[in-house]
Amino acid sequence: MALTQLPASKAMQEKADMKMSPTDCCVTAETAFNERELYKTLKDILTAYENNEASNEEGLHDINEKLSYFRLNADLKEEIETRLNNVQTLRQNLVEIEKAESLRHVRQLKRKIRSFKSTPLKKTAMKQLKEYEEKFSAETLNNNEPAAKQTALITSIPQCNSPEQVAEILIKHLDSNYMNLGKEGRLYVAGLIMQQREQFKSSQDMRDTAYSYCDRLENEVKTINAARSTDEIVKALFKLPLSIFKEADEKIQKGVAKKLLNNSQTYRNLGTLTVTINQIFKRERRKRARFSQQDDVLFLTFDQQERALECGIGRLNHVPESSLYVAPVQKEPTSAITFKEIN
Repeated sequence: MALTQLPASKAMQEKADMKMSPTDCCVTAETAFNERELYKTLKDILTAYENNEASNEEGLHDINEKLSYFRLNADLKEEIETRLNNVQTLRQNLVEIEKAESLRHVRQLKRKIRSFKSTPLKKTAMKQLKEYEEKFSAETLNNNEPAAKQTALITSIPQCNSPEQVAEILIKHLDSNYMNLGKEGRLYVAGLIMQQREQFKSSQDMRDTAYSYCDRLENEVKTINAARSTDEIVKALFKLPLSIFKEADEKIQKGVAKKLLNNSQTYRNLGTLTVTINQIFKRERRKRARFSQQDDVLFLTFDQQERALECGIGRLNHVPESSLYVAPVQKEPTSAITFKEIN
């Protein structure tokens, strides 16, 4: 191609055509895939694993390699990737079940598996867990745990009159998964158990239900750890028993979510998340208290600042890291507009 034919070129007419030898360049190519067809193929293979119709590891490795073929359809890739991870995790847990040496280990696996979508593979795992649970429960009952303790939950909780009383009993019979919820989280679970106390058939049934509520709350904490926007965090926080957050106004809620998003910390459980949120609100209260000690100041929200300026307030001081503005109160306004009109 002549240089003069290039778009926006200022090449001179007397320049000769560019000549390039085939040995001066390198051409590469990639195989193009119909991603919709690939998705259907991988989906069918995964369905076979989920239905216990396939068991070889090579098929799963093949799916994992073909994930890189998705270039345009990120949603399809994400669905296949999620289902692949679920199948692999369930298969790993099936191996773990056979190695279980205690009732506690079996119940930990049961809580993990319960959160997965219902498939024949999951049902196989749950059936196997039940068999091991009955085996270890019988050994525990016969060897080292009095029968009275086995039935303590089912006999004592129906007598409780408040979530606080239920929580005291649950603390004695549940493991760290319950303790790590924090006070408000523990009371929330206790309240749910109290509502259903007449429906449980055994103490173990009550334990399993309590743990399922614990898992549900902790899954929201995982959502917050993985969130990429403040809207995702706000949505997850509303599903948690955090009264201090729910009672705050929308702007403060978004401010808290932004701090959590920008925080590099990974929250291990609801308890650590609750502590962090309480600290954020505590710092905000200290800032407000520091400003409120000054004479003749008026607190304005972010939305009120423009109206405040219209009312004749000439100076606004922003409260750091908050949605508040502080303005000096003019005791004798020159304008006929009063401060009540700001609201």
